Amino acid sequence: MRVNTQQAIYCPLLAKTFENAVSCFISAEFPRLGGPKVVELFVEELKAIVERYYPPITNLGMGQMLWFAVAKEEKGGYGMSMKNLRLRPVVLSVVTYEDIHWLWSMRI
Repeated sequence: MRVNTQQAIYCPLLAKTFENAVSCFISAEFPRLGGPKVVELFVEELKAIVERYYPPITNLGMGQMLWFAVAKEEKGGYGMSMKNLRLRPVVLSVVTYEDIHWLWSMRI
């Protein structure tokens, strides 16, 4: 089977993904972590965490910001450290259109 020139040039680019980069990193730096299935599972979980904590900023509206809050299921207490609590990314509206309209109506 003959491969055309464009396929030969562009098909290798399909392997240039976040998942592949992380898989190669794990295989090179932590070769005893596990086989391909373990590495694949680890990469999937890592990707889900990255997507949850770093959503595209294009999803944020004007006047909004991303904040990491302690999960409501967490119970704080004596000796609890922030590093041991689960966080959830939330979108906060710092300034809303209603705020702007209210300020505009209050002008003197």
